[in-house]
Amino acid sequence: MHVIYEYLFTAVIVVSITVASSIMLTTVSTPLQLISEREQLKEATEKLLNQILLCAGEPGNWGSDTSVRDGNLAVFGLAIQGETTRKAYVLDVDKVLRLDPNNPLYIHPSKVKNLMNLGRDYGFAIKIFPALNVSISPYEGLDKFNVTVLNLENLPVSNANVTARIYYANVSNGIVTYSSTDNLTRSLTDFDGKCLADFGKISSEMKVLIIEINYYGMRVVRVFHVGKNVVPAYLIGQHLYVEQGYAVFPLDESKAIEIMVFNRAGQSEIESLAYSLDPMSQESLSEYVVTYLEPNIVSIASVLENGGAYYLAVASKDVNLTYSSIQEAPSFPWGYQIQRVVTIGGSTYFVMLHLWRMSW
Repeated sequence: MHVIYEYLFTAVIVVSITVASSIMLTTVSTPLQLISEREQLKEATEKLLNQILLCAGEPGNWGSDTSVRDGNLAVFGLAIQGETTRKAYVLDVDKVLRLDPNNPLYIHPSKVKNLMNLGRDYGFAIKIFPALNVSISPYEGLDKFNVTVLNLENLPVSNANVTARIYYANVSNGIVTYSSTDNLTRSLTDFDGKCLADFGKISSEMKVLIIEINYYGMRVVRVFHVGKNVVPAYLIGQHLYVEQGYAVFPLDESKAIEIMVFNRAGQSEIESLAYSLDPMSQESLSEYVVTYLEPNIVSIASVLENGGAYYLAVASKDVNLTYSSIQEAPSFPWGYQIQRVVTIGGSTYFVMLHLWRMSW
């Protein structure tokens, strides 16, 4: 009888040890598996971001080549293409602008997802935003603005150099006149990150404000529509796109002003030059070809006519966007994210890539 009890007791001990070992193995292996999967996701994110930022894509000039669309883009990359050795993390502004869903030559994220071999396994989001947050507060009835400069933690940036100028247009007796404020406003932000840009009163509602911030070599250029009669336009390469129903005025002498920001003798300058536009036809948008583009252009503006009213069409190289495989999502699934400092059109930006697995 005692022998039976011994066997039963031994069997209970063996079963208990087996169950306990199984539980311990599961408890230990699950965190290790999660750590391994997270490391794999981290490695995939880093490789993917390097491909996006260091590769020019195929064709290499796909950003400015208006013949390249979703169907014939072979390789996705945002690096600028050059005949000489490229600098790391310098991006092509035309390629970046084609990630904006409002752009008429928008590249759909599903196409990019396939080009990056993400398939159905991964989702992604790319955020591109200026290194400094610049905002303006206008004075009622005046062309006078409080300019506020904050860092990414929304803390004020003091002693930042702020250079600004307004460009505007008027139409009288069928003749278009482009003008700018006589002098640049130059100032330093105070302890609260604020300064004043005062242009008095300009008798036009077709006007745009150009602001350059230079903070110890960190440069940010912003373009603000400050007139009531200003409409958006899109510049891709040398092609200017405006909405259907608008036409550049006057058609027989169509012109555009190219606004440039550059450094001369250690000081920021904002200037413009006028060039002619050659009209082209397109079904959904009006398209024009700019005869020549200046290398330091940050914006281009041209007077349009629609129904007897006049408007200033403004295309900007200003960038602030989110490009994602889940469009218009308020937040993204758990994953891994990494960011880099890049240069776009001479300005400093952050690029953040968020990558997640669609299933674990």
